[in-house]
Amino acid sequence: MLTCGGFCAHAWANGARRPLLQPGKNCIAGSPMNVVFITLFDEICIGVRYLSAYLRQAGHTTAFVHLKRMNDIQSLPETPGPGDFVSPPAHVTAQELALFQDTVASLRPGLIAFSFTSNFVALAEHLTRLLRPLGAKIVWGGIDTLADPERALRTADIICRGDGEEAMLELVEALERGGDVSRIANLWVRDGGRIVRNPPRPPREDLDSLPFPDHDLSRTFCIYDNRLVSGCYPDGSQLNYAYHIITARGCPFQCTYCCSPAVKSLYAGHRYYRRRRVGAVIEELRQAKRARGKALGFIAFEDDVFTLHPEWIREFAAAYKRDIALPFWCYTYPTATQREMMARLKDAGLDYVIIGLQSGSQRILDEVFCRRTPRAAILQAVQILHDLDLKIILDLIGSNPFESEADRRETFDLLLELPRPYAIHPVNELTLYKGSRIVELARERPEVWAELQEFENKYMARPRPEYEFWNALHELCQYDCLSRDDLLAFADDAYFREHPAYLKRLVRILKPLVYFDSNISVAKDPYIRKLHEKIGWLERQAEGSFARRLIRRLLGGVR
Repeated sequence: MLTCGGFCAHAWANGARRPLLQPGKNCIAGSPMNVVFITLFDEICIGVRYLSAYLRQAGHTTAFVHLKRMNDIQSLPETPGPGDFVSPPAHVTAQELALFQDTVASLRPGLIAFSFTSNFVALAEHLTRLLRPLGAKIVWGGIDTLADPERALRTADIICRGDGEEAMLELVEALERGGDVSRIANLWVRDGGRIVRNPPRPPREDLDSLPFPDHDLSRTFCIYDNRLVSGCYPDGSQLNYAYHIITARGCPFQCTYCCSPAVKSLYAGHRYYRRRRVGAVIEELRQAKRARGKALGFIAFEDDVFTLHPEWIREFAAAYKRDIALPFWCYTYPTATQREMMARLKDAGLDYVIIGLQSGSQRILDEVFCRRTPRAAILQAVQILHDLDLKIILDLIGSNPFESEADRRETFDLLLELPRPYAIHPVNELTLYKGSRIVELARERPEVWAELQEFENKYMARPRPEYEFWNALHELCQYDCLSRDDLLAFADDAYFREHPAYLKRLVRILKPLVYFDSNISVAKDPYIRKLHEKIGWLERQAEGSFARRLIRRLLGGVR
């Protein structure tokens, strides 16, 4: 769903050719052009890295400009500085904006490609206006351009709807020869008050023919903490120790709050879910290991649901254990969590699993979220992961105006029934993005619609104490230091219901006590046990009494 562009184009009108968009000063017909990919709060950006690799394979020049890191999301100031941009969850300082403008200008782009998630559409609009004086044309890509294309084209010159590789290459090559780009499938083009809406092309079936994502750091620029860093991954980024990969495109499920149904409708009549061959996935990881060496310690599989197709998993697990042998994590789904399959993945190196529960209410799962997952299947899936001694991270959705008190209590009761240990992501507030099916469901229910407040491109429930109470109580269910009786007492206490800030504060206190560096994938107690094992190994390896005494003195502080 990601694309980019910046171009000169022509279209037929009234029997004569006329310019649809004029070339910018950095886009001269017949000459090579620089394509600059811009990401917002997302240096991982697998989709953009695929596009860059595809262009570079065809001989074109690309660069990355990452404005802010994923770690910077929701880092909002109490008092913004003059010239800062603030639109939650984004904050960019005036100095960072100046660095951004200067960096992009120094690359002399002919094409500027924005990739962003829906939360950053207002920032994308602001940055696009800042870059207009460069004269390059600007293309937006991502799910928000599919959900609300008319708004996107009020700012961008072109948007891409669907897989972007072929459309991007056709666009770049047409621009370089000064040709017509108005008829390229997947692209919508703004021509003053007119929009040229080209049809989508069929989704690419053969994902294995694509080059591996581009991780060349020689033309990578990162802007954060009021500074520009080039030639490396940003400080604190997962990319410094982990490699992020996808083995498939698409999702077989139809959750109403998700973008997947909108993408499926774009590809109506075609196969939406497509998976790569195991051999291609393993080869990509082999190359990553060779390139990164010992700096690479973890693999992140970003598929919407990784645990599909047992035969594929069987082949993958054997090859991964043999050739890669690094710890990894993945997403699973309650009804796609089979014991044999998960055991194979655990044997291959699976360290933790993220599983979406979203709600423990059967009514909400069936009627609102379109996640027709029986309660028994949820319990069984978590029990399988627990039996295999896999770390479990649960996703929940709260602040949900569709829910009744009984629905929230049902989620609480389910969490009490699940075997510990498990971790819970900070509860996500239900976000109804425009263009998603759940917005239509809300409109059909006046009592729900009245509870919503509108933002740039989404709706969210107005804050209510009961939302804060249940969100905090659900998160507290993960902590072993709180017994079932403790949690039931919280649930039935009228004072805490009226003053949920106390429970929220308790969540904030417990998290750093239980998890290393507040990272819910690393519990402190097992981490410390492993550290002691490593210290013991060092002591055993030391030769001579002086070496032993030195190691004991140096490491004494961590015992």
